[in-house]
Amino acid sequence: MRGLALRGSAVKFGDYGLKTLDAGWVTARQIEAGRRAITRHLRRGGQVWIRVFPDKPITRKPAETRQGGGKGPVDAWVALVKPGRVMYEVGGVPGDLAKQALARAAQKLPVQTRMVSREEPLLVGERKESMRPTIETIRALSNERLKEEEYNTRLELMNLRFKIATRQLSGPTEFHNAKRRLAHILTVARERELAGVAS
Repeated sequence: MRGLALRGSAVKFGDYGLKTLDAGWVTARQIEAGRRAITRHLRRGGQVWIRVFPDKPITRKPAETRQGGGKGPVDAWVALVKPGRVMYEVGGVPGDLAKQALARAAQKLPVQTRMVSREEPLLVGERKESMRPTIETIRALSNERLKEEEYNTRLELMNLRFKIATRQLSGPTEFHNAKRRLAHILTVARERELAGVAS
């Protein structure tokens, strides 16, 4: 699996969440083991949300079986997770207790995870829709300012690719917004180039 999680990358229901840093398959048993670890540590207090669902069947043939005869029976159900996907959320408990409970759940999972909270400051690319620079605001820039923005955006994309390679990027929104901003800048630059040729 390639890329980052486009959906389910933010804490929506609880106060704290457990976010994956790797891509992989998480079986239904592993998801249930993590849920049990959280609820037992919280002593059935607070609220727990499971943000992933095992909807992919995995088939397997028995050992020492001849080839042919079609696919084997369903052996397990797994959930496909990508980096940045929130798997569990916890609410209604203190932060220290939630961190301990999510740490126990992380030990049951086959992927690396990190704890996130709803109160975390938004990253540069995780701004609200109304705060994102539109193509109209880019059209209002001068030619010198447009070239400067193109250079800064390309530099930002290079740094974000490095963060993705080293698994330091917490979510995909920042990277996608930077690519979108660069596309807007190149579109406006091309419009001005064609306008200059036509004149």
